[in-house]
Amino acid sequence: MKKLKFTSILILFACFLSLKGFSQTVWSEDFEGTSGTALPSGWNQVSTVAGAWKSGINTGLQSTYFGIPAHTRMVAVNDDAGGQSGAGSDNSNDFVTTPSFSLTGVTGAYLNFDNYYFAGNYNNLGAEVATVEVSTDGGTTWTVLETLVANTVSDFQGHHVSLNSFNNAASVMVGFRYSDGGNWNFGWAIDNVSVAVPAAVSVALTSITPTVGAPSAYGVSGSGIGIGATVNNLGASTITSFVCKYTDGTNTYTDNVSCNIAPFASYSFTHSSNYSLPATLGNHNITVWIEVTNDALTSDDTMGTTLVTASFLPNHQVVVEEGTGTWCGWCPRGAVFMDSMQIVHWDNSVSLIAVHNADPMTVTDYDAGVSGMISGYPSILVDRKEVLDPSQIFDGYTAHQPDFAFADLTMTPTFNGTTVNVAASAHMAVGLSGDYRLALVVTEDDVTGTGSTWDQHNYYSSQSNNLPLVGAGHNWQTEPNPVPAANMKYDHVARIIVGGFTGQTGSLPATMNSGSTYNYTFSNVDISAWTKKNLRLVVMLIDATHNVILNSKSVNYVAAGVTEATPVVSSLNVYPTLVSDMVTVDLTLAQHSDVTMNITDIMGHVISSQSLSNEAAGAHQYYYNTRDLASGVYFVNVVTSSGTISQKIVKAN
Repeated sequence: MKKLKFTSILILFACFLSLKGFSQTVWSEDFEGTSGTALPSGWNQVSTVAGAWKSGINTGLQSTYFGIPAHTRMVAVNDDAGGQSGAGSDNSNDFVTTPSFSLTGVTGAYLNFDNYYFAGNYNNLGAEVATVEVSTDGGTTWTVLETLVANTVSDFQGHHVSLNSFNNAASVMVGFRYSDGGNWNFGWAIDNVSVAVPAAVSVALTSITPTVGAPSAYGVSGSGIGIGATVNNLGASTITSFVCKYTDGTNTYTDNVSCNIAPFASYSFTHSSNYSLPATLGNHNITVWIEVTNDALTSDDTMGTTLVTASFLPNHQVVVEEGTGTWCGWCPRGAVFMDSMQIVHWDNSVSLIAVHNADPMTVTDYDAGVSGMISGYPSILVDRKEVLDPSQIFDGYTAHQPDFAFADLTMTPTFNGTTVNVAASAHMAVGLSGDYRLALVVTEDDVTGTGSTWDQHNYYSSQSNNLPLVGAGHNWQTEPNPVPAANMKYDHVARIIVGGFTGQTGSLPATMNSGSTYNYTFSNVDISAWTKKNLRLVVMLIDATHNVILNSKSVNYVAAGVTEATPVVSSLNVYPTLVSDMVTVDLTLAQHSDVTMNITDIMGHVISSQSLSNEAAGAHQYYYNTRDLASGVYFVNVVTSSGTISQKIVKAN
């Protein structure tokens, strides 16, 4: 999860509370009409910090936040002296109340509001308290209806609180109270507040999976894809059953679902019939809907998605880009976990790139791209889909390694003394139209330098915070702060990114067809300033529109002073990629060689291994029994003297 330090008044991006399906609306406030920082008419603030509650805050500075669409008006609370980072917490008890409204003649009403809760002190979570309270005597006494639980960073959700205890009350006020518990950089925001009576029966289909473009939306012909959905009960009655159907326009699949969904609760499930991808390559539009007797509103019962038949399953090599710097005292943690990932996944299923900031190893355009996506150092980008702390690198790898990779990448580098030409190819598993590009990154290991700017600052040192941390060739706790340059070697250092952060314009055509291969050569890349034997070349396939890395391929420079060695493996074909009982490996060797063949899981654990001594040049065929493998993603690896080649397989259920 991306985490950042809040330094200004909180911003709320609301998913608007829908009052569709409610039979009667008593009162509502969506804050769209407010301006400046004044509360709307009839609202009242009782706070120990002046201006703790605000309204009409403009969120135009950002269009999204954690992927939540921006909203322009809201009420927000920041209990840290107006939102100034470092201003200190006051342990106050801030309170804002709604105008009075009448429930005379009204029964079964609910208080509804959109809620966005922030907690900024990650070391003391849970001390913050947010409560929803009701008064029927003009604000003299208050009854707590609900206490909201503090969340780690952000948790946007709709809340619905029953007002049944106040049926027919002549005068009702709602209060929102927040106490920081002594924390800092925190807050609570609400929007779209209403009091309404729900219909007896009202359900909504709120999400389906896979979503369009999700990794699980792709597969080869015959792959079974599970259709998942979430149903929200927006009515006053408990829902005990419903019908879920989906269709591809030709066939319709029906599931009778038993459930127990309380009012305003949700229920997630997977349809009993998987969808078998047709042989026809490309998109298959799926419509999903639910049916409930006496549903008050049926327009929110249907959603759609797109599933895609690919010509093959590409091998995915995850890209981890680490934001780091010698000035950063916490960045030894990044070095340790990058090194651990390299040790575990030696099989080339991950490309590791350390992007330095404000130190002698900085590549300006690469640094600008990474620093614009992270909020602090050290951080890692996993295929630019997720921002994590380096300590979460294995979680990020496990989450994204199975992602559909769209194309197999190959590269042939030709070293010419001080330069290299890299011929890159993208063999497309699906058709793509849009702005897709290739980029080339050159990284170097064992990088050294002299002078204080090469010293690695070290907050784990016994001279600083005295925290245990071992890895990347150091016991950081026993090392000084900073670690002298003479004792430092930096790995995975990005030396150049050819094509820029989003890739080389024009390196791929605007329209690419499934099964076709597209080529581009990065010519005359200057490598004269670097130690060649320590270099690694990484080619990346980038969705430039969304700045997401779809796949990568990396190779090491073989030896200093020689051109690229002739690869021992001329060709490798592993099939089928969606396996059941047996996988076949077709291997062609350019010369006789010792060969080790193994199968590993996505964590790098060796499932089976076979060593073959002095295999002759030419074509070979091997068979592996996969019947006893658990379902999941695996790699068939061929290890020779010139490196490792891997291909991904997926074991079906």
